[in-house]
Amino acid sequence: MTDAPILIEKNSLSLFDKFQQEIEALNGHAYLTSNTTEIAHRIVAIAEKSNSRRVVKQKLRVTNEELIKAELDRAGIEVTEINGPDAPLNLLSNTDLAITPADLFVAWTGSIVIATNYDAERLISCLPRVHVAVGSIKNLVYTPKDATKFIREQLNKSTAFAISFISGPSRTSDIEMKPTFGVHGPHEVHAILLQAE
Repeated sequence: MTDAPILIEKNSLSLFDKFQQEIEALNGHAYLTSNTTEIAHRIVAIAEKSNSRRVVKQKLRVTNEELIKAELDRAGIEVTEINGPDAPLNLLSNTDLAITPADLFVAWTGSIVIATNYDAERLISCLPRVHVAVGSIKNLVYTPKDATKFIREQLNKSTAFAISFISGPSRTSDIEMKPTFGVHGPHEVHAILLQAE
């Protein structure tokens, strides 16, 4: 995964409005924050509203990241931090909420883009019923085509990887042709974008 920001030509705040509009049309949610304390408060609010008592958290790319776990602990929410390839499936399937880093956000489709190196990393965003992705507004691009630089960087790596484009909660219309959410993945998807610190 890359830590270098992806440069965009369009105004990032108007891009955020487009991203928020598109992800909400897909039954997802997007929030703009200005610091890690705001991220922590937003995550606690999401956890409490969704009645999430068990959380798994990957390492994020924000300063003072420990504030997030401290706020969740203060709210009485159990947090397990997962780093690297080891994330037991039984832990993930019994977890209410997952917090992952986001590599990109695509405004035009309301998509969250996450590159992972291990199956366990990818499953963190798939198995819990609530997924919260956190990333920088610097990594907000306009169209999927604008993500090609990032994808090329991943293809040039020697390690195996998967790139996931997440556009809202999972949904299907297989049951009586009615849209049903959360059948094959999270019931809720939340994107938290951090303005440049």
